[in-house]
Amino acid sequence: MLPAITLLIGILFFMSGYMLLTFHSNFHAYHLQLILRFVTVINCQLIVVIMEAVIFIGIQASGKSTFFHHHFQRTHVRINLDMLKTRHRESIMMNACVEAKQRFVVDNTNPTLEERNKYIECLKNEGFTIKGYYFQSVIADCLTRNKSRIGDERVPAVGVKATYNRLVLPNYQEGFDELFYVSMKNNKFVVREWKNEI
Repeated sequence: MLPAITLLIGILFFMSGYMLLTFHSNFHAYHLQLILRFVTVINCQLIVVIMEAVIFIGIQASGKSTFFHHHFQRTHVRINLDMLKTRHRESIMMNACVEAKQRFVVDNTNPTLEERNKYIECLKNEGFTIKGYYFQSVIADCLTRNKSRIGDERVPAVGVKATYNRLVLPNYQEGFDELFYVSMKNNKFVVREWKNEI
């Protein structure tokens, strides 16, 4: 049913020379193959909209924001509570991304199941694919990196320790479609698939 509906949408957009595709979380590879064949036949321009949300998990100074700039800056909107200051403004930003079907990253510590669930439940209902990135959170290393920060970027050590004490490892049962483990080696990020144990 899904390929047929998508092809019908493509025919409608063909009049203007465009074909708009929105990838929901239940979109399968064979659907894409059928659509690409159709696009080739009608020779129209393909516009792909990937509905993807990325949730970072890790204590302060574990490398989350730097990882965003290295891997997602050109493709995803960054939603960061330190920058937005209030949950209300964060909600406005996230709702705008959902409405626009824009890929985005939630660049917060997100240490507990409850904090992650408030994003996951909403995004699942909207058809987004959800990817989680857990950042290796060795308290001594993070405190050292945090101490080298300047001005407002530096978090009080007691705050870093408090987040560490609340940190709960993620799991697929929360609703993630994909999970990854991020560590640092020789000042470079190493990304591995999540194995439910670290």
